[in-house]
Amino acid sequence: MKNIWGIVLAGGSGKRFGGAKQYVKLGEQRLIDHSIALTRAVCDFTCIVIPQGVTWDGDEVDLVVEGGSTHAQSTRNAVVALPKEAEILLITGPSHPLATPSLACAVLKELDKGLDACAPMLPLADAVKVVNEQNRVRSAKETRRLHITQLPLALRKNVFCAAIQKQPEFLEELEAIEAMGGSIGAIEGDPQNIHIATRDDLTIAQAIHSLRRKQNL
Repeated sequence: MKNIWGIVLAGGSGKRFGGAKQYVKLGEQRLIDHSIALTRAVCDFTCIVIPQGVTWDGDEVDLVVEGGSTHAQSTRNAVVALPKEAEILLITGPSHPLATPSLACAVLKELDKGLDACAPMLPLADAVKVVNEQNRVRSAKETRRLHITQLPLALRKNVFCAAIQKQPEFLEELEAIEAMGGSIGAIEGDPQNIHIATRDDLTIAQAIHSLRRKQNL
């Protein structure tokens, strides 16, 4: 039986958002609580990463880890704290509180095809241009193949541990897997699974969340 750990990365300071967004409410729950609910729905265990010096005051989880000064360090802190029995990782976070259990199950299922990692992805809908330091514009090439990566990600723990040994710093987890030649799959993303980086994003998320609740009544 697979040993699946959900990792909720919530150790950031929220500079772009203007504060610790993980504790801001979306509906009746905080963003971090939405992510925890997701991992509980599809994973065997849940690990959360919170800012240094912060005491966890939410629902009980299986493991609480302090974050680092970078995204990569926070992820690494979580992974090294997991028990050796852990096999599969589902990585998510407060930046994607509208991710659904069905989306999470879909990325996990893709690993059954022998992949090392998988993520939901959406094709870019807008025209993409390159702007240089002089604010001059030129067209980017191969934009039809560009996609936006969403959370949650599914990873094989042993492959990811080997990857971060070779590349300790990374902007996101798939970067480390790709650098070591690992296989990464993509499933169709969810347009409603928006990335919350700013207060305006939160406003949009609130509207989507409210609509979902009305549809479920």
